[in-house]
Amino acid sequence: MQKTSALLEKLPEEAADLKANAERVLAGESLDTIQTWGTALAAAYFIRHRALTAAIRADAEAAGLSAAHLSDAKGAAAIMGMNTVYFRFRHI
Repeated sequence: MQKTSALLEKLPEEAADLKANAERVLAGESLDTIQTWGTALAAAYFIRHRALTAAIRADAEAAGLSAAHLSDAKGAAAIMGMNTVYFRFRHI
């Protein structure tokens, strides 16, 4: 979590709760290592924040995620995007 932690340290004091919550989630309290980093990576891909995606991907690889897991995270982000569009326009 080295690169992700370095990125979180750059958050301003006003985002202290965001930082604390991100650190808690990435500590893997509820999910195993693969689920934690796979979910975080999918979310980073989904929001398209390049620095965050690069940091989380590096930490995910360091945590032992395989190439298949990394690819699955990209696929999950694509599905998240499709669902977002679908549910936004479902009422039309």
